[in-house]
Amino acid sequence: MTQYLLWLVYLSVGAWLVVWLGFVSAAFIRQGSLAWRYALRSPLFWLVVIARYFAAPIAVWRYSTPDRLYLTRWRWLETIDNTLAGDYGHQTEHMIGTDPLAWYNRVLWLWRNGGNRFNYWTIGVADDAAPKWAFWDKVTIHLASGIFLDIHFGWSPEGPKDGRRKYVMTIRLKTKP
Repeated sequence: MTQYLLWLVYLSVGAWLVVWLGFVSAAFIRQGSLAWRYALRSPLFWLVVIARYFAAPIAVWRYSTPDRLYLTRWRWLETIDNTLAGDYGHQTEHMIGTDPLAWYNRVLWLWRNGGNRFNYWTIGVADDAAPKWAFWDKVTIHLASGIFLDIHFGWSPEGPKDGRRKYVMTIRLKTKP
């Protein structure tokens, strides 16, 4: 059993390295040496992505405000534009049951979007005159029979929120380009 767990860890680290190298390579190809600022923030991004799965259940259970809409501590997990009830898409597509403020739905929201505040304020960039190195790229690759691989990386042009652009590194399968 221990041997399988060890192989799972090796496989996970290997997958992370492949994804990281892919994103960083794409950034360098499109942006040149300016991509260093993006590449150096990548390990922090992935650390938060992993940490949110462990931290969200504890944060929601232990640090929710009395109205259950915000966190009193570990605010790096929150999203800056929605409460713990989630956005419309979360409430209509990903929620279990009908109570968006149920413990498990707030945890699901943070699993889906946790670390958003961190991505804006800690590894994001100021929007002051949109620095030239605050790049954004989106690549869509047609895989087969109406399935597309949607890849986003850089600092998001969406928003900006509170004068900041968030750090983005996303891979998702979609049915529309």
